[in-house]
Amino acid sequence: PTLARFELNLTSFILSLTFSETVNVSAFHPTGLVILNDENGPEQVPLTTGTVLQPQFSPIVLLHLDAPDTHNIQQNLLLAVSTRTSYLTATSDTVQDMAGNPLSAILPADASQAAVYFPDTTPPELDSFELNLDTRTLLLHFSEPVNLTSFQQTELTLQSNATSGFLGTTQLQISGAITNSVGLTSIALTLSVESVNTLKLNTEFASSADTTFLYF
Repeated sequence: PTLARFELNLTSFILSLTFSETVNVSAFHPTGLVILNDENGPEQVPLTTGTVLQPQFSPIVLLHLDAPDTHNIQQNLLLAVSTRTSYLTATSDTVQDMAGNPLSAILPADASQAAVYFPDTTPPELDSFELNLDTRTLLLHFSEPVNLTSFQQTELTLQSNATSGFLGTTQLQISGAITNSVGLTSIALTLSVESVNTLKLNTEFASSADTTFLYF
């Protein structure tokens, strides 16, 4: 079998592969695939895992990309941002046809270009955050890689309960913090001494998880 075409959807995280004939989907190995930014492209993400979404035998394989691979793709602004930067290579052991014949390998010099590309249109979400007043650190964990250069810390406000209009609510707008990326999906802020002192002065604010909330 040969790969006839592929489509990459970074909103649904689906990689759709259409082959020249029916293949044995149960013997499909995502680790045989590499996404590149061009033929012989220097920007590459080898796939490490994934979930096949359709029946055992089909000429089309729908692969749901798992978080580690999607995060590696999303954080690279030179890779998979259009059809022009979405190419694919495949080893011969990626899949077999019904007679056991291996896939015709796709080498980097002949990498296949995406026929259809859907960009990532899902905004990142804040999954959780951690506040440590001893180290003056506010750590934000997001659902996907985020662009640190677009981060606006002054849009963040700490407050003492979940409802901003609640009587007695105390708030602190974040400013003057030093920001750094932590891994692919987290941002660490080193709060100013002034901000931390303001928090420490109020024993009913940021003294426990029950008195520490964040909104933006």
